[in-house]
Amino acid sequence: MIIEGVEAEVVLLGSCCILAALGVLTSSQALGGIGSSSVLGLAVLFPIASAMDETGFLDRAISVLLGQPDSLVCAIPRMMVPVALLSGFFNNTPIVAMLIPVVVSWSRRLQCHPGKLLMPLSYAAQLGGSITVMGSSTTMMAREAVSSYYEMALFSPAPTALPIAVLTTLVVALLSPTRLLQSSAREETDNEGDNDNKSVAAYEVRFCIQQGGALDGAALADVMAVLNRIPGVNSAERIEASSQTRTQGVSFLSDDGMLHHGAVIHCRANSEGIAALRRIRGLELATQKDSNMLGTGRRHRNLYECVVARHGLPSMQAYRLRNDLGLALVAVRRPGQDRAPWLAGCGEDVQQEDVVLVEADSRFLVEKSDGWSAAFTLLTPVRDSSPPRCGTDVDFVKAVFTCVGMLALVLATGLNILPLEIAAGILLLLLLAIKAVSLKEAYSSIKVNVLLVIVGASGMAAAMEKTGVAGFIAAKVMILVQPGGAFAVYAAVYFLSFFLSMWINNTATVAILAPMLVGMQESLPNAPVANFVFVMVMGAGSCFTSPLGYQTNMMVMPDGQYVFNDFLRFGIPVQLVHGLLTVFLVPLIVHIIGG
Repeated sequence: MIIEGVEAEVVLLGSCCILAALGVLTSSQALGGIGSSSVLGLAVLFPIASAMDETGFLDRAISVLLGQPDSLVCAIPRMMVPVALLSGFFNNTPIVAMLIPVVVSWSRRLQCHPGKLLMPLSYAAQLGGSITVMGSSTTMMAREAVSSYYEMALFSPAPTALPIAVLTTLVVALLSPTRLLQSSAREETDNEGDNDNKSVAAYEVRFCIQQGGALDGAALADVMAVLNRIPGVNSAERIEASSQTRTQGVSFLSDDGMLHHGAVIHCRANSEGIAALRRIRGLELATQKDSNMLGTGRRHRNLYECVVARHGLPSMQAYRLRNDLGLALVAVRRPGQDRAPWLAGCGEDVQQEDVVLVEADSRFLVEKSDGWSAAFTLLTPVRDSSPPRCGTDVDFVKAVFTCVGMLALVLATGLNILPLEIAAGILLLLLLAIKAVSLKEAYSSIKVNVLLVIVGASGMAAAMEKTGVAGFIAAKVMILVQPGGAFAVYAAVYFLSFFLSMWINNTATVAILAPMLVGMQESLPNAPVANFVFVMVMGAGSCFTSPLGYQTNMMVMPDGQYVFNDFLRFGIPVQLVHGLLTVFLVPLIVHIIGG
Protein backbone atom coordinates (compact mmCIF):
# COMPACT_ATOMS: atom_id res chain seq x y z
CA MET A 1 0.00 0.00 0.00
CA ILE A 2 2.79 2.43 0.85
CA ILE A 3 4.44 1.93 -2.54
CA GLU A 4 1.01 2.44 -4.14
CA GLY A 5 0.79 -1.00 -5.67
CA VAL A 6 -2.63 -1.89 -4.28
CA GLU A 7 -5.60 0.16 -3.06
CA ALA A 8 -5.78 0.69 0.70
CA GLU A 9 -9.18 -0.97 1.09
CA VAL A 10 -7.94 -4.13 -0.65
CA VAL A 11 -4.84 -4.39 1.56
CA LEU A 12 -6.65 -3.76 4.83
CA LEU A 13 -9.68 -5.95 4.20
CA GLY A 14 -7.49 -8.67 2.72
CA SER A 15 -5.21 -8.62 5.78
CA CYS A 16 -8.22 -8.86 8.10
CA CYS A 17 -9.53 -11.87 6.20
CA ILE A 18 -6.13 -13.59 6.37
CA LEU A 19 -5.84 -12.95 10.11
CA ALA A 20 -9.35 -14.30 10.62
CA ALA A 21 -8.48 -17.42 8.61
CA LEU A 22 -5.39 -17.96 10.80
CA GLY A 23 -7.47 -17.65 13.95
CA VAL A 24 -5.88 -14.41 15.14
CA LEU A 25 -9.22 -12.63 14.80
CA THR A 26 -12.79 -13.79 14.89
CA SER A 27 -14.98 -12.92 11.91
CA SER A 28 -16.82 -10.32 13.97
CA GLN A 29 -13.52 -8.69 14.97
CA ALA A 30 -12.17 -8.74 11.42
CA LEU A 31 -15.26 -7.28 9.72
CA GLY A 32 -17.23 -5.88 12.64
CA GLY A 33 -16.42 -2.36 11.49
CA ILE A 34 -19.10 -2.66 8.82
CA GLY A 35 -21.72 -2.13 11.49
CA SER A 36 -19.78 0.42 13.51
CA SER A 37 -21.34 3.77 14.29
CA SER A 38 -18.53 5.69 12.56
CA VAL A 39 -19.01 3.84 9.27
CA LEU A 40 -22.80 4.15 9.36
CA GLY A 41 -22.63 7.78 10.42
CA LEU A 42 -20.19 8.67 7.66
CA ALA A 43 -22.28 6.79 5.08
CA VAL A 44 -25.31 9.00 5.73
CA LEU A 45 -23.18 12.15 5.98
CA PHE A 46 -22.12 11.95 2.33
CA PRO A 47 -25.62 12.57 0.88
CA ILE A 48 -26.24 15.25 3.53
CA ALA A 49 -23.06 17.02 2.41
CA SER A 50 -24.24 16.73 -1.19
CA ALA A 51 -27.55 18.36 -0.26
CA MET A 52 -25.68 21.13 1.56
CA ASP A 53 -23.62 21.77 -1.55
CA GLU A 54 -26.79 22.16 -3.60
CA THR A 55 -28.08 24.96 -1.38
CA GLY A 56 -25.20 27.32 -2.16
CA PHE A 57 -25.66 28.91 1.27
CA LEU A 58 -22.53 27.45 2.72
CA ASP A 59 -20.52 28.55 -0.29
CA ARG A 60 -21.55 32.16 0.32
CA ALA A 61 -21.06 31.99 4.06
CA ILE A 62 -17.62 30.45 3.88
CA SER A 63 -16.67 32.91 1.12
CA VAL A 64 -17.11 35.74 3.60
CA LEU A 65 -14.60 34.07 5.92
CA LEU A 66 -12.26 32.82 3.22
CA GLY A 67 -12.39 35.84 0.93
CA GLN A 68 -10.07 36.13 -2.06
CA PRO A 69 -6.51 36.19 -0.71
CA ASP A 70 -3.70 36.93 -3.11
CA SER A 71 -1.66 33.81 -2.37
CA LEU A 72 -1.90 30.31 -1.00
CA VAL A 73 0.16 31.35 2.04
CA CYS A 74 -2.63 33.75 3.02
CA ALA A 75 -5.41 31.39 1.99
CA ILE A 76 -4.42 28.47 4.21
CA PRO A 77 -4.74 30.32 7.57
CA ARG A 78 -8.04 31.91 6.50
CA MET A 79 -9.39 28.42 5.92
CA MET A 80 -7.78 26.57 8.82
CA VAL A 81 -8.61 29.00 11.63
CA PRO A 82 -12.43 28.94 11.30
CA VAL A 83 -12.39 25.18 10.67
CA ALA A 84 -10.27 24.58 13.78
CA LEU A 85 -12.53 26.76 15.92
CA LEU A 86 -15.65 24.94 14.69
CA SER A 87 -13.99 21.59 15.31
CA GLY A 88 -13.28 22.60 18.87
CA PHE A 89 -16.98 22.58 19.70
CA PHE A 90 -18.60 20.27 17.17
CA ASN A 91 -17.85 16.84 15.79
CA ASN A 92 -15.28 17.45 13.07
CA THR A 93 -16.53 14.63 10.84
CA PRO A 94 -19.70 16.44 9.66
CA ILE A 95 -17.78 19.71 9.45
CA VAL A 96 -15.21 18.26 7.05
CA ALA A 97 -17.90 16.39 5.09
CA MET A 98 -19.79 19.67 4.76
CA LEU A 99 -16.76 21.74 3.74
CA ILE A 100 -15.13 19.40 1.21
CA PRO A 101 -17.33 20.52 -1.73
CA VAL A 102 -17.04 24.15 -0.60
CA VAL A 103 -13.24 24.03 -0.50
CA VAL A 104 -13.11 22.25 -3.88
CA SER A 105 -15.25 25.05 -5.34
CA TRP A 106 -13.06 27.67 -3.63
CA SER A 107 -9.92 26.10 -5.09
CA ARG A 108 -11.29 26.76 -8.57
CA ARG A 109 -11.68 30.44 -7.75
CA LEU A 110 -8.15 30.51 -6.33
CA GLN A 111 -6.87 28.76 -9.48
CA CYS A 112 -5.17 25.97 -7.57
CA HIS A 113 -5.60 22.22 -7.35
CA PRO A 114 -7.94 21.03 -4.57
CA GLY A 115 -5.02 18.98 -3.24
CA LYS A 116 -3.41 22.21 -2.03
CA LEU A 117 -6.31 22.87 0.33
CA LEU A 118 -7.97 19.62 1.36
CA MET A 119 -5.07 18.18 3.35
CA PRO A 120 -4.79 21.42 5.40
CA LEU A 121 -8.58 21.21 5.86
CA SER A 122 -8.18 17.79 7.47
CA TYR A 123 -5.25 19.02 9.57
CA ALA A 124 -7.31 21.99 10.82
CA ALA A 125 -10.12 19.66 11.90
CA GLN A 126 -7.64 17.53 13.85
CA LEU A 127 -5.97 20.53 15.49
CA GLY A 128 -9.32 21.96 16.50
CA GLY A 129 -10.54 18.64 17.88
CA SER A 130 -8.05 18.94 20.74
CA ILE A 131 -9.12 22.42 21.84
CA THR A 132 -12.01 21.30 24.04
CA VAL A 133 -13.16 18.03 25.57
CA MET A 134 -16.17 17.91 23.25
CA GLY A 135 -14.05 18.57 20.17
CA SER A 136 -13.41 14.92 19.27
CA SER A 137 -13.85 11.36 20.42
CA THR A 138 -10.13 11.35 21.31
CA THR A 139 -10.52 14.06 23.95
CA MET A 140 -13.76 12.53 25.19
CA MET A 141 -11.99 9.18 25.60
CA ALA A 142 -9.05 10.86 27.33
CA ARG A 143 -11.33 12.52 29.89
CA GLU A 144 -12.85 9.16 30.76
CA ALA A 145 -9.56 7.22 30.70
CA VAL A 146 -7.69 9.59 33.06
CA SER A 147 -10.65 10.43 35.30
CA SER A 148 -9.21 8.37 38.17
CA TYR A 149 -6.17 10.63 38.52
CA TYR A 150 -6.92 13.83 36.55
CA GLU A 151 -10.13 15.77 36.00
CA MET A 152 -10.47 17.33 32.57
CA ALA A 153 -12.93 20.21 32.35
CA LEU A 154 -14.46 21.35 29.08
CA PHE A 155 -11.77 23.91 28.32
CA SER A 156 -8.85 22.22 30.07
CA PRO A 157 -6.97 21.45 26.81
CA ALA A 158 -7.56 24.95 25.35
CA PRO A 159 -4.58 26.85 26.87
CA THR A 160 -2.12 24.35 25.36
CA ALA A 161 -4.04 23.33 22.23
CA LEU A 162 -4.80 26.83 20.93
CA PRO A 163 -1.24 28.16 20.61
CA ILE A 164 -0.06 24.84 19.19
CA ALA A 165 -2.87 24.94 16.62
CA VAL A 166 -2.06 28.53 15.63
CA LEU A 167 1.67 27.90 15.23
CA THR A 168 1.10 24.66 13.32
CA THR A 169 -1.28 26.49 11.00
CA LEU A 170 1.45 29.04 10.22
CA VAL A 171 3.88 26.23 9.42
CA VAL A 172 1.34 24.58 7.11
CA ALA A 173 0.80 27.92 5.37
CA LEU A 174 4.54 28.45 4.85
CA LEU A 175 5.05 24.94 3.48
CA SER A 176 1.94 24.91 1.29
CA PRO A 177 3.46 26.62 -1.80
CA THR A 178 6.26 24.06 -1.93
CA ARG A 179 6.15 20.73 -3.76
CA LEU A 180 5.74 19.00 -0.42
CA LEU A 181 2.00 19.72 -0.59
CA GLN A 182 0.49 18.36 -3.78
CA SER A 183 -1.44 15.38 -5.02
CA SER A 184 0.45 12.90 -7.12
CA ALA A 185 -2.29 13.10 -9.76
CA ARG A 186 -1.99 16.87 -10.10
CA GLU A 187 0.30 16.98 -13.11
CA GLU A 188 -1.76 14.41 -14.96
CA THR A 189 -4.98 16.26 -14.17
CA ASP A 190 -3.54 19.59 -15.25
CA ASN A 191 -2.36 18.09 -18.52
CA GLU A 192 -5.78 16.64 -19.16
CA GLY A 193 -7.34 20.00 -18.43
CA ASP A 194 -4.95 21.70 -20.87
CA ASN A 195 -5.90 19.23 -23.54
CA ASP A 196 -9.59 19.80 -22.88
CA ASN A 197 -9.20 23.54 -23.14
CA LYS A 198 -7.53 23.21 -26.54
CA SER A 199 -10.50 21.32 -27.97
CA VAL A 200 -11.84 22.88 -31.18
CA ALA A 201 -15.27 21.15 -30.90
CA ALA A 202 -16.63 24.07 -28.91
CA TYR A 203 -19.89 25.94 -28.64
CA GLU A 204 -20.18 29.66 -28.20
CA VAL A 205 -22.45 30.41 -25.24
CA ARG A 206 -23.40 33.45 -23.24
CA PHE A 207 -23.57 33.61 -19.46
CA CYS A 208 -25.13 36.41 -17.42
CA ILE A 209 -23.95 37.70 -14.05
CA GLN A 210 -26.83 37.25 -11.59
CA GLN A 211 -27.88 40.13 -9.38
CA GLY A 212 -26.72 39.52 -5.81
CA GLY A 213 -24.85 36.39 -6.89
CA ALA A 214 -21.38 35.32 -5.87
CA LEU A 215 -19.82 37.06 -8.90
CA ASP A 216 -21.74 40.33 -8.59
CA GLY A 217 -19.04 42.75 -7.47
CA ALA A 218 -16.11 40.41 -8.20
CA ALA A 219 -13.03 41.65 -10.04
CA LEU A 220 -13.32 41.16 -13.81
CA ALA A 221 -9.75 39.87 -14.12
CA ASP A 222 -10.32 37.29 -11.39
CA VAL A 223 -13.59 36.07 -12.91
CA MET A 224 -12.14 35.70 -16.40
CA ALA A 225 -9.05 33.94 -15.06
CA VAL A 226 -11.17 31.44 -13.11
CA LEU A 227 -13.45 30.72 -16.07
CA ASN A 228 -10.49 30.14 -18.38
CA ARG A 229 -9.06 27.59 -15.94
CA ILE A 230 -12.15 25.35 -15.98
CA PRO A 231 -11.57 22.09 -17.91
CA GLY A 232 -13.57 22.12 -21.14
CA VAL A 233 -13.60 25.92 -21.42
CA ASN A 234 -11.59 27.11 -24.42
CA SER A 235 -11.88 30.76 -23.61
CA ALA A 236 -13.93 33.36 -21.80
CA GLU A 237 -13.08 36.13 -24.18
CA ARG A 238 -15.74 38.80 -24.54
CA ILE A 239 -17.95 40.75 -22.20
CA GLU A 240 -20.83 43.04 -23.01
CA ALA A 241 -23.91 44.59 -21.43
CA SER A 242 -27.22 42.77 -21.49
CA SER A 243 -30.06 44.30 -23.47
CA GLN A 244 -31.79 45.38 -20.25
CA THR A 245 -28.63 47.03 -18.96
CA ARG A 246 -28.17 48.90 -22.25
CA THR A 247 -31.77 50.09 -22.14
CA GLN A 248 -31.41 51.34 -18.56
CA GLY A 249 -28.03 52.91 -19.26
CA VAL A 250 -26.47 51.20 -16.25
CA SER A 251 -22.78 50.30 -16.31
CA PHE A 252 -21.95 46.64 -15.72
CA LEU A 253 -18.27 47.40 -15.06
CA SER A 254 -17.13 49.89 -12.43
CA ASP A 255 -14.09 52.10 -12.75
CA ASP A 256 -12.08 49.88 -10.42
CA GLY A 257 -12.63 46.84 -12.65
CA MET A 258 -15.42 45.22 -10.63
CA LEU A 259 -18.05 43.22 -12.50
CA HIS A 260 -21.74 43.75 -11.77
CA HIS A 261 -25.04 42.18 -12.72
CA GLY A 262 -26.14 42.96 -16.24
CA ALA A 263 -22.83 41.77 -17.70
CA VAL A 264 -22.87 39.04 -20.35
CA ILE A 265 -19.78 36.91 -20.81
CA HIS A 266 -19.16 35.12 -24.11
CA CYS A 267 -17.50 31.74 -23.61
CA ARG A 268 -16.30 29.04 -25.99
CA ALA A 269 -16.55 25.63 -24.37
CA ASN A 270 -17.39 22.02 -25.05
CA SER A 271 -20.42 20.35 -23.49
CA GLU A 272 -18.61 19.36 -20.27
CA GLY A 273 -17.28 22.91 -19.93
CA ILE A 274 -20.75 24.38 -20.27
CA ALA A 275 -22.07 21.97 -17.64
CA ALA A 276 -19.26 23.06 -15.31
CA LEU A 277 -19.85 26.75 -15.99
CA ARG A 278 -23.49 26.66 -15.08
CA ARG A 279 -22.70 25.00 -11.75
CA ILE A 280 -20.82 28.16 -10.72
CA ARG A 281 -22.88 30.21 -8.29
CA GLY A 282 -23.69 33.61 -9.76
CA LEU A 283 -23.55 32.57 -13.44
CA GLU A 284 -26.66 31.90 -15.48
CA LEU A 285 -27.08 30.79 -19.08
CA ALA A 286 -28.57 33.46 -21.32
CA THR A 287 -31.13 30.82 -22.36
CA GLN A 288 -32.01 29.92 -18.77
CA LYS A 289 -35.55 31.28 -19.04
CA ASP A 290 -36.30 28.76 -21.80
CA SER A 291 -34.88 25.96 -19.62
CA ASN A 292 -36.97 27.07 -16.65
CA MET A 293 -40.10 26.71 -18.78
CA LEU A 294 -39.47 22.96 -18.96
CA GLY A 295 -41.06 22.76 -15.52
CA THR A 296 -40.06 21.15 -12.25
CA GLY A 297 -38.27 17.85 -11.80
CA ARG A 298 -34.83 19.25 -12.45
CA ARG A 299 -33.19 16.06 -11.17
CA HIS A 300 -34.55 14.44 -14.37
CA ARG A 301 -33.12 17.14 -16.66
CA ASN A 302 -29.76 16.90 -18.38
CA LEU A 303 -27.85 18.38 -21.28
CA TYR A 304 -27.71 16.37 -24.50
CA GLU A 305 -25.59 16.73 -27.61
CA CYS A 306 -27.64 15.93 -30.69
CA VAL A 307 -26.80 15.74 -34.41
CA VAL A 308 -29.54 17.35 -36.51
CA ALA A 309 -31.22 15.03 -39.04
CA ARG A 310 -31.95 15.88 -42.65
CA HIS A 311 -35.37 17.34 -41.97
CA GLY A 312 -34.00 19.48 -39.17
CA LEU A 313 -35.87 20.83 -36.18
CA PRO A 314 -39.61 21.53 -36.43
CA SER A 315 -39.02 25.16 -35.44
CA MET A 316 -36.45 27.42 -33.83
CA GLN A 317 -39.10 29.06 -31.66
CA ALA A 318 -38.61 28.17 -28.00
CA TYR A 319 -42.25 27.35 -27.26
CA ARG A 320 -42.49 25.03 -30.30
CA LEU A 321 -39.34 23.15 -29.28
CA ARG A 322 -40.71 22.86 -25.75
CA ASN A 323 -44.14 21.63 -26.83
CA ASP A 324 -43.08 19.34 -29.69
CA LEU A 325 -39.87 17.85 -28.25
CA GLY A 326 -39.77 18.88 -24.59
CA LEU A 327 -36.39 20.58 -24.92
CA ALA A 328 -34.72 23.97 -24.62
CA LEU A 329 -31.98 24.93 -27.07
CA VAL A 330 -28.73 25.98 -25.38
CA ALA A 331 -26.11 26.29 -28.14
CA VAL A 332 -25.18 25.12 -31.64
CA ARG A 333 -21.89 24.30 -33.28
CA ARG A 334 -21.24 23.58 -36.93
CA PRO A 335 -18.67 20.86 -37.74
CA GLY A 336 -15.77 22.14 -39.81
CA GLN A 337 -16.13 25.72 -38.57
CA ASP A 338 -13.78 26.94 -35.89
CA ARG A 339 -16.16 29.68 -34.81
CA ALA A 340 -19.77 28.64 -35.34
CA PRO A 341 -22.40 31.39 -35.02
CA TRP A 342 -24.27 31.58 -31.76
CA LEU A 343 -27.72 30.52 -32.96
CA ALA A 344 -29.75 29.74 -29.87
CA GLY A 345 -32.49 32.32 -29.43
CA CYS A 346 -31.50 34.28 -32.55
CA GLY A 347 -34.15 32.85 -34.83
CA GLU A 348 -31.66 31.43 -37.34
CA ASP A 349 -32.37 27.91 -38.56
CA VAL A 350 -29.96 25.09 -37.92
CA GLN A 351 -28.69 22.93 -40.74
CA GLN A 352 -28.37 19.22 -41.30
CA GLU A 353 -25.45 17.72 -39.33
CA ASP A 354 -25.22 20.73 -37.03
CA VAL A 355 -24.59 19.65 -33.43
CA VAL A 356 -27.01 21.20 -30.98
CA LEU A 357 -26.69 21.27 -27.21
CA VAL A 358 -30.12 21.04 -25.61
CA GLU A 359 -31.56 20.65 -22.14
CA ALA A 360 -34.37 18.13 -21.78
CA ASP A 361 -36.21 16.02 -19.27
CA SER A 362 -35.15 12.39 -19.68
CA ARG A 363 -38.79 11.34 -19.45
CA PHE A 364 -39.61 13.29 -22.61
CA LEU A 365 -37.12 11.22 -24.58
CA VAL A 366 -39.53 8.31 -24.14
CA GLU A 367 -42.82 10.22 -24.35
CA LYS A 368 -41.79 12.12 -27.49
CA SER A 369 -39.50 9.47 -28.99
CA ASP A 370 -41.01 9.81 -32.48
CA GLY A 371 -40.24 13.53 -32.63
CA TRP A 372 -36.72 13.03 -31.31
CA SER A 373 -36.01 10.27 -33.85
CA ALA A 374 -37.16 12.50 -36.69
CA ALA A 375 -35.18 15.53 -35.52
CA PHE A 376 -31.87 13.92 -34.58
CA THR A 377 -29.67 11.11 -35.88
CA LEU A 378 -27.43 10.84 -32.82
CA LEU A 379 -27.95 11.74 -29.17
CA THR A 380 -25.33 11.77 -26.40
CA PRO A 381 -26.07 12.71 -22.77
CA VAL A 382 -23.58 15.05 -21.04
CA ARG A 383 -22.27 13.65 -17.77
CA ASP A 384 -23.13 15.47 -14.51
CA SER A 385 -25.13 18.13 -16.34
CA SER A 386 -28.29 18.40 -14.24
CA PRO A 387 -29.10 22.05 -13.50
CA PRO A 388 -28.24 23.35 -10.04
CA ARG A 389 -31.26 23.33 -7.77
CA CYS A 390 -31.31 26.97 -6.69
CA GLY A 391 -33.12 30.13 -7.67
CA THR A 392 -36.82 29.41 -7.01
CA ASP A 393 -38.87 29.98 -3.87
CA VAL A 394 -39.16 26.22 -3.32
CA ASP A 395 -35.37 25.91 -3.63
CA PHE A 396 -34.95 28.63 -1.03
CA VAL A 397 -37.22 26.84 1.45
CA LYS A 398 -35.39 23.55 0.89
CA ALA A 399 -32.03 25.28 1.26
CA VAL A 400 -33.04 26.93 4.54
CA PHE A 401 -34.36 23.63 5.88
CA THR A 402 -31.15 21.83 4.85
CA CYS A 403 -28.90 24.43 6.49
CA VAL A 404 -30.92 24.52 9.70
CA GLY A 405 -30.99 20.73 9.75
CA MET A 406 -27.21 20.57 9.32
CA LEU A 407 -26.74 23.03 12.17
CA ALA A 408 -29.06 20.96 14.35
CA LEU A 409 -27.07 17.85 13.44
CA VAL A 410 -23.77 19.44 14.47
CA LEU A 411 -25.27 20.73 17.71
CA ALA A 412 -26.97 17.43 18.55
CA THR A 413 -23.79 15.42 18.03
CA GLY A 414 -21.46 18.03 19.51
CA LEU A 415 -23.53 18.30 22.68
CA ASN A 416 -24.01 14.52 22.87
CA ILE A 417 -27.79 14.83 22.61
CA LEU A 418 -27.89 12.14 19.92
CA PRO A 419 -25.27 9.80 18.45
CA LEU A 420 -23.91 10.95 15.11
CA GLU A 421 -25.38 8.10 13.09
CA ILE A 422 -28.85 8.56 14.62
CA ALA A 423 -28.96 12.34 14.13
CA ALA A 424 -27.58 12.06 10.59
CA GLY A 425 -30.06 9.30 9.74
CA ILE A 426 -33.00 11.43 10.91
CA LEU A 427 -31.80 14.43 8.91
CA LEU A 428 -31.30 12.33 5.78
CA LEU A 429 -34.83 10.96 6.06
CA LEU A 430 -36.19 14.50 6.32
CA LEU A 431 -34.14 15.63 3.30
CA LEU A 432 -35.49 12.70 1.31
CA ALA A 433 -39.02 13.57 2.42
CA ILE A 434 -38.82 17.17 1.19
CA LYS A 435 -36.94 16.05 -1.95
CA ALA A 436 -33.86 18.09 -1.16
CA VAL A 437 -31.97 14.98 -2.29
CA SER A 438 -33.23 11.94 -4.16
CA LEU A 439 -32.56 8.34 -3.18
CA LYS A 440 -30.53 7.81 -6.36
CA GLU A 441 -28.41 10.87 -5.59
CA ALA A 442 -27.95 9.69 -2.01
CA TYR A 443 -26.61 6.33 -3.14
CA SER A 444 -24.33 7.84 -5.78
CA SER A 445 -22.81 10.33 -3.31
CA ILE A 446 -21.62 7.64 -0.88
CA LYS A 447 -17.88 6.98 -1.26
CA VAL A 448 -17.71 3.25 -0.71
CA ASN A 449 -13.91 3.05 -0.88
CA VAL A 450 -13.56 5.40 2.11
CA LEU A 451 -16.00 3.31 4.14
CA LEU A 452 -14.20 0.06 3.28
CA VAL A 453 -10.85 1.48 4.37
CA ILE A 454 -12.33 2.42 7.74
CA VAL A 455 -13.76 -1.09 8.09
CA GLY A 456 -10.36 -2.63 7.33
CA ALA A 457 -8.56 -0.27 9.70
CA SER A 458 -10.96 -1.26 12.48
CA GLY A 459 -10.08 -4.93 11.97
CA MET A 460 -6.36 -4.20 12.04
CA ALA A 461 -6.81 -2.19 15.24
CA ALA A 462 -8.47 -5.21 16.83
CA ALA A 463 -5.51 -7.37 15.79
CA MET A 464 -2.99 -4.92 17.29
CA GLU A 465 -4.86 -4.87 20.60
CA LYS A 466 -5.55 -8.61 20.79
CA THR A 467 -1.96 -9.65 20.10
CA GLY A 468 -0.58 -7.14 22.63
CA VAL A 469 1.79 -5.64 20.08
CA ALA A 470 0.79 -2.07 20.91
CA GLY A 471 1.29 -2.45 24.66
CA PHE A 472 4.59 -4.29 24.24
CA ILE A 473 6.05 -1.55 22.02
CA ALA A 474 4.94 1.21 24.41
CA ALA A 475 6.57 -0.46 27.44
CA LYS A 476 9.88 -1.08 25.68
CA VAL A 477 10.14 2.45 24.33
CA MET A 478 9.63 3.98 27.79
CA ILE A 479 12.48 1.86 29.22
CA LEU A 480 14.76 3.29 26.56
CA VAL A 481 13.90 6.99 26.96
CA GLN A 482 13.53 7.47 30.71
CA PRO A 483 17.29 8.12 31.19
CA GLY A 484 16.95 11.07 28.79
CA GLY A 485 14.93 13.17 31.22
CA ALA A 486 11.56 14.87 31.12
CA PHE A 487 11.58 16.08 27.53
CA ALA A 488 12.67 12.66 26.29
CA VAL A 489 9.76 11.10 28.14
CA TYR A 490 7.30 13.68 26.75
CA ALA A 491 8.69 13.07 23.27
CA ALA A 492 8.21 9.33 23.74
CA VAL A 493 4.60 9.82 24.84
CA TYR A 494 3.93 11.99 21.80
CA PHE A 495 5.69 9.57 19.44
CA LEU A 496 3.80 6.56 20.78
CA SER A 497 0.50 8.44 20.62
CA PHE A 498 0.72 9.50 17.00
CA PHE A 499 2.52 6.34 15.85
CA LEU A 500 -0.09 4.01 17.32
CA SER A 501 -2.90 6.21 15.97
CA MET A 502 -1.48 5.65 12.49
CA TRP A 503 -2.48 2.01 12.71
CA ILE A 504 -5.21 1.71 15.33
CA ASN A 505 -8.20 3.80 16.29
CA ASN A 506 -7.38 7.11 18.01
CA THR A 507 -9.60 6.33 20.97
CA ALA A 508 -7.99 2.89 21.26
CA THR A 509 -4.59 4.59 21.37
CA VAL A 510 -5.73 6.74 24.27
CA ALA A 511 -7.18 3.68 26.01
CA ILE A 512 -3.86 1.84 25.70
CA LEU A 513 -1.59 4.69 26.80
CA ALA A 514 -3.70 6.35 29.51
CA PRO A 515 -3.03 3.66 32.18
CA MET A 516 0.72 4.07 31.61
CA LEU A 517 0.76 7.81 32.33
CA VAL A 518 0.68 7.46 36.12
CA GLY A 519 3.74 5.22 36.08
CA MET A 520 5.56 7.64 33.76
CA GLN A 521 4.70 10.55 36.04
CA GLU A 522 6.11 8.68 39.03
CA SER A 523 9.51 8.64 37.34
CA LEU A 524 9.27 12.45 37.07
CA PRO A 525 7.75 13.43 40.46
CA ASN A 526 8.06 17.17 39.81
CA ALA A 527 6.11 16.98 36.53
CA PRO A 528 2.32 17.45 36.76
CA VAL A 529 0.31 14.59 35.32
CA ALA A 530 -1.46 17.17 33.12
CA ASN A 531 1.74 17.36 31.04
CA PHE A 532 1.46 13.70 30.12
CA VAL A 533 -2.30 13.86 29.53
CA PHE A 534 -2.16 16.80 27.13
CA VAL A 535 0.89 15.46 25.25
CA MET A 536 -0.98 12.21 24.75
CA VAL A 537 -4.11 14.02 23.58
CA MET A 538 -2.15 16.15 21.10
CA GLY A 539 -0.31 13.16 19.70
CA ALA A 540 -3.27 10.79 19.43
CA GLY A 541 -5.59 13.45 18.02
CA SER A 542 -3.21 14.79 15.35
CA CYS A 543 -1.93 12.23 12.89
CA PHE A 544 -0.69 14.05 9.79
CA THR A 545 1.57 11.40 8.24
CA SER A 546 -0.91 8.71 7.26
CA PRO A 547 -4.37 8.71 5.69
CA LEU A 548 -5.24 5.87 8.05
CA GLY A 549 -4.42 7.88 11.16
CA TYR A 550 -7.53 10.02 11.22
CA GLN A 551 -10.94 9.69 9.62
CA THR A 552 -10.86 13.15 8.05
CA ASN A 553 -7.64 12.21 6.23
CA MET A 554 -9.53 9.40 4.52
CA MET A 555 -12.44 11.71 3.73
CA VAL A 556 -10.30 14.20 1.75
CA MET A 557 -8.33 11.59 -0.19
CA PRO A 558 -10.69 11.10 -3.18
CA ASP A 559 -11.38 14.81 -3.87
CA GLY A 560 -7.77 15.77 -3.22
CA GLN A 561 -6.56 12.90 -5.44
CA TYR A 562 -4.04 11.95 -2.78
CA VAL A 563 -2.13 8.70 -2.44
CA PHE A 564 -0.38 7.32 0.64
CA ASN A 565 2.97 8.96 -0.12
CA ASP A 566 1.40 12.42 -0.37
CA PHE A 567 0.64 12.31 3.36
CA LEU A 568 4.13 11.07 4.13
CA ARG A 569 5.79 13.79 2.07
CA PHE A 570 3.89 16.72 3.57
CA GLY A 571 2.82 15.20 6.88
CA ILE A 572 6.27 14.26 8.22
CA PRO A 573 7.63 17.86 8.48
CA VAL A 574 4.29 19.09 9.85
CA GLN A 575 4.21 16.26 12.39
CA LEU A 576 7.78 17.02 13.49
CA VAL A 577 6.97 20.69 14.05
CA HIS A 578 3.74 19.82 15.85
CA GLY A 579 5.60 17.33 18.04
CA LEU A 580 8.32 19.82 18.99
CA LEU A 581 5.74 22.48 19.79
CA THR A 582 3.80 20.00 21.93
CA VAL A 583 6.82 18.71 23.84
CA PHE A 584 8.14 22.18 24.66
CA LEU A 585 4.96 24.26 25.02
CA VAL A 586 2.75 21.89 27.02
CA PRO A 587 5.05 21.76 30.12
CA LEU A 588 5.70 25.51 29.86
CA ILE A 589 2.04 26.50 29.60
CA VAL A 590 0.89 24.02 32.28
CA HIS A 591 3.55 25.46 34.61
CA ILE A 592 2.40 29.04 33.90
CA ILE A 593 -1.30 28.36 34.44
CA GLY A 594 -0.65 26.03 37.34
CA GLY A 595 -2.01 22.75 35.90
